[in-house]
Amino acid sequence: MKTVQTNKLVRDKICNNLVENGIADSVQCHPVFGREYQTYLFSKLMEECAEVIGANTKEQTTEELADLLEVVDAIREEFEISVMDVIEMAQNEKFKDKGGFTKGIVMTEVTYK
Repeated sequence: MKTVQTNKLVRDKICNNLVENGIADSVQCHPVFGREYQTYLFSKLMEECAEVIGANTKEQTTEELADLLEVVDAIREEFEISVMDVIEMAQNEKFKDKGGFTKGIVMTEVTYK
């Protein structure tokens, strides 16, 4: 028997699923709240971003983006931010003023006045 220390935020059903599906003999899990929860969410955000970057196929990228969006939704809920009311309005304003990232523009140099 091998025990692995993880200490990371996981999806709500993972702990039970590991035992119920016979993958693990036992799993230690506990909920976190407030600033501690936010810290784990931000850590998970970075983890999921790295997994999107490391994806090699369209299918892998799709799966990793789904995970990333799940974390973004959890962060949005934790901070009580409505998608339609706040984030999309801010996104639309930035797009109107500065554009998006669809054209692949890379800035290589700026000379300021």
